[in-house]
Amino acid sequence: GSQKAKVSGYTTLNEEINYLIDTKIKTSEMGAGADALLNEISGLLASNGVKADIPETIPVVISVTGKIANPTFKPVFGKGEASKAVKQQVKEIVEEKIEEVKEDLKKEAQAEADKIMADAKKQQAEIMAEARKQAAALNQEAKKLGNQLRVEADKQAKDLVKQATNPLTRIAAQKAGDELRKQANQKAKDLEAESDKQGKKVVATAQSKSDKIMSDAKKKADAKIQGI
Repeated sequence: GSQKAKVSGYTTLNEEINYLIDTKIKTSEMGAGADALLNEISGLLASNGVKADIPETIPVVISVTGKIANPTFKPVFGKGEASKAVKQQVKEIVEEKIEEVKEDLKKEAQAEADKIMADAKKQQAEIMAEARKQAAALNQEAKKLGNQLRVEADKQAKDLVKQATNPLTRIAAQKAGDELRKQANQKAKDLEAESDKQGKKVVATAQSKSDKIMSDAKKKADAKIQGI
């Protein structure tokens, strides 16, 4: 197809010509002399970790020499505005691809950071659930033992009254039975209080452990994102 071109040069009286044409040509139509430049472009992109195709059209200087009746056309690299345009185009391609790679890396890092935090939250929830389960089990066992103490004390108190043989011993037996019930009730309360204390300790320890897990996870997640 037609392309705009900037032409400079001369024709001698004996019909010899020497012209330079600044234009754009398809890379597929460039001769073997373009290999060095194309390899340089590919190497520059690869050195920045970028995989990119060479543009279909590229600015170039065409040398036209020989006779008017038999001109020779050859691409010339490193001269004219085309050379500057090529370098600028390559620079823009590299910068664009590098930004694309950086953006992809940022997305990957964010995804990894989100996974780190999600895993930490899951671990935290499991730790706290287990701690609360243990605390509930301690309280349940303490109540069970406390009830057993109360039931046994009540039984012993009733047996004392049954064994009394007269009103005086019955009164004494009732007082002794009341004392047994009182002591059993206090022991049951002490058991429940201790189990509640131990349960809270278990939960607090779990909370401290899970907080550290979340803190470490956040540092690791932040490092993933900041490392880009």
